[in-house]
Amino acid sequence: RIILPTNEKQIIRFLTGDKFPTIGKKTATQIYDVLGESCLEEISKDASILYQVPGLNQKKIDIIEKGIQEFSGFNETYVKLMKMGLSDGKIALLQKEYKNVMEVIEENCFQPYYEIHGFGYQSACKLADGMNMDPMDIRRKDAFIYDLCRNLSMNTGNTFLTFASVVENVRGLSAQDVKDSILRLNDESYLYIEDDK
Repeated sequence: RIILPTNEKQIIRFLTGDKFPTIGKKTATQIYDVLGESCLEEISKDASILYQVPGLNQKKIDIIEKGIQEFSGFNETYVKLMKMGLSDGKIALLQKEYKNVMEVIEENCFQPYYEIHGFGYQSACKLADGMNMDPMDIRRKDAFIYDLCRNLSMNTGNTFLTFASVVENVRGLSAQDVKDSILRLNDESYLYIEDDK
């Protein structure tokens, strides 16, 4: 079933997405203010209601009408991901990679971070927050350690990191927590342990 957003924040984010070039936050807010919560549904039925919005030129009306008409892939998963704060681009990455996006992220919302180029740590954290994941959940800890290792490696230009260098850059986790995370990441082949590196 195709669903369109019906609350202010989602509507504004939707109308300022990639499918609506030149439509900014000010214009999107004005559309919402004039046409209300069901504005996207109403526009999809009859785009002429956009003429009620002051200052909208024909070019912008055409862009909005086309964007909504072409957005046939709008479904419940998209709405859930949008509510969690993901952009159109990040949602598209997930939908391209996984057959059942919600199934994957419910099992481990950090999995896309490890597996999809362009899906970063911050996007995975939005998913974790949107799913009310415990701040001390081991999946969150593991992703944090993985991200730290990546950043340390990039910043120093080193292929290998010592365990001590990782531990000294972590606040709020014990050395044992860090070691446990690294071992789990090694088991998943996201990091590799060789000697003490």
